[in-house]
Amino acid sequence: MECWFCGENLIWGADFDPEDYGYEGEGIVTTLSCPNCGASWTGVQIFEDWMSEEEIIENNKIQMKIAEKNLINDFTKRYGEHWKKRYIYRCMFEMEYNEIIRIFKEE
Repeated sequence: MECWFCGENLIWGADFDPEDYGYEGEGIVTTLSCPNCGASWTGVQIFEDWMSEEEIIENNKIQMKIAEKNLINDFTKRYGEHWKKRYIYRCMFEMEYNEIIRIFKEE
């Protein structure tokens, strides 16, 4: 991003919560400065479109299915097409899959 006054590339300073600057809602406030002329800039982005709780739950279900499919593909690449027939690989799969479920439940 270029400085409005002199055209020099701006340098990122920091990101803040909107409440720190008197704004309400979720979002981000970013500060930038110009190394050439000393101008400072503040950008504000307030996020309006947050997902509802039902959308978050549905999104997590989809993400879990994707993670499970990726894990199955990973096991197939590592141990061959018949890994499901071997007890030790099934146990390893269950442990990794349970870890995925734990992570999604924490979110």
